[in-house]
Amino acid sequence: MDRISVHDIKRLFGDLEDHTVVEILDSGAKFSELESVALWLEGEDDVAGRSRAQSGGVAGRVYDLIARELPADEPDQSAPTTE
Repeated sequence: MDRISVHDIKRLFGDLEDHTVVEILDSGAKFSELESVALWLEGEDDVAGRSRAQSGGVAGRVYDLIARELPADEPDQSAPTTE
């Protein structure tokens, strides 16, 4: 069985919120799927990479979980600024 651990997740994706790590563990993802997600994230600017990640399945769900923690490309225009 290809079980994943907290160590695997943190090694591939760095520090994530605890609830995200739990959701990834509960997703049933295999280590090979985590590796695919890590590759997609590295090539995020690549349109083909995004389309693979958005293709669904367990890896697509894991991608979505991690992507929600990534900084936005542009600041939220509705958020107040301190400048």
